[in-house]
Parts: sequence; structure tokens; C-alpha cells
Amino acid sequence: MLASFLRIKFPHLFWGAVASSAPVQAIANYRGYNDVVAYSLSAAVVGGSPKCLNTVKEAFAQVGELLKTKDGQGTLESAFNICKKGALVSQDNQRLFAEVLSMQFSLQGNDPVCSGKLCNIAKTCKAILSPPGSAFDSLVNLTKESQGAVCIDIDYNKELQELTDTKYTPGQNVRSWLYQTCTEFGF
Repeated sequence: MLASFLRIKFPHLFWGAVASSAPVQAIANYRGYNDVVAYSLSAAVVGGSPKCLNTVKEAFAQVGELLKTKDGQGTLESAFNICKKGALVSQDNQRLFAEVLSMQFSLQGNDPVCSGKLCNIAKTCKAILSPPGSAFDSLVNLTKESQGAVCIDIDYNKELQELTDTKYTPGQNVRSWLYQTCTEFGF
């Protein structure tokens, strides 16, 4: 995005610019990214398959249903090893939880020759399709493999507090990107 903005604003200084994945026009309730993710999870050329996509869709649909009830929220907290019991009562925490689950699918940095366990679409699809059981169980297993033995800290207020801390903390370098995305780019 910055490359394209620079080219537009300073054409006398920049003869050209490469701007891959550069959404230069903000769109409210933009679903286009999810469409690209779905296509990638189903595309054989990058290691996906229709079965992989359907498994992911089915798993997330079940997560969505479980989030609707207190018992379902408890099931999710137990299955996904959420650090704080009762965390999923808050809608903000539910959205954060869905974001954490979606980050199990490393699509933006899809490297076909990566050496990590779940570092590309092919390895992620293989992992989610490997274990016997339901799509939900597969998502649970994939998340546990990705997260390791540590519990998942789902606390929206804590995340906001960390993002408002102006001191740089390793692992919190997303702060400047979120600020720029939300305030300067209008997303």
C-alpha cells in the first residue's frame, strides 16, 4: 500500500512501484480477504483441497454455534485450553478467540518449501485432515499443535492495555501496524 501511495503522491520521484496485496481503498465489512483464504485452502496448486476448505468451514461453524451458549463456551475453553475460565462470555473475547483460531492458517506467508510443522497451506491442510474425528476435533488438534502446551490467553482488555503501552516490548511490534491501519489507512 505504501509503495502505491508513494507512486501516486510523488510520480516525479518514483517511476514505478510494486504493490502486491495492496488494498488502497477501504471497504466496510470487507469479506474479500476471507474469499482469498477460502480459495487458497481449496487450491491444489498450493497444497489445499476442497476437503481441507470444507473441514475448516465446518469446524468454524461448530465454534460459532458453541459460542452462543454458556455450556458451549465452557466446551471451547476446555477443548482449546483457554487460560481463564469464563473468558468467552465477553463478545470482545469471542472475537479475539476467533481471530486466534484463524491465525492457525498461515496464508499470507505461504512458503511451499518452509521447514516448520504448520508453516504453509499444504502442511496445515495435511494436519487438519489427518486426525480421525470431527472437523471440530481437527481444529482443536491443529491449534494445540500450533500453540504447544501453553494455555491460550483470551483477554481483549489486556490486549488493549498492551497496545496502549508506548514502550516497545518484544513481541508487541504489531502496535504500530494496527495504529497505522486503523487511523491512517482507515481500515
